[in-house]
Amino acid sequence: MRALKDRFDEIHVIGSGDLVRSLLEVGVVDQLNLFLYPLTFGSGKRLFADNTGVPAAFRLAQPARSFPKGATWLVYERAGEPVTGIDISRG
Repeated sequence: MRALKDRFDEIHVIGSGDLVRSLLEVGVVDQLNLFLYPLTFGSGKRLFADNTGVPAAFRLAQPARSFPKGATWLVYERAGEPVTGIDISRG
């Protein structure tokens, strides 16, 4: 998969959670464009379900953009290794 990144400037994936998880696992994802829709179905395939995937940190790269029917576009860029927890040693 790294050969794909070397060959193309941009790769867009629409609707394939399996492919996105595979790209995240090999570390070739630089940016995530997530579209959040105000719907719940109660079941279905999740992008990051049940301990799948590799931990990665992302930061919001631009202000969220909302659309008239309530969808929100979120653009995240890779931000190094994830940091979790609270450092209580700092006062």
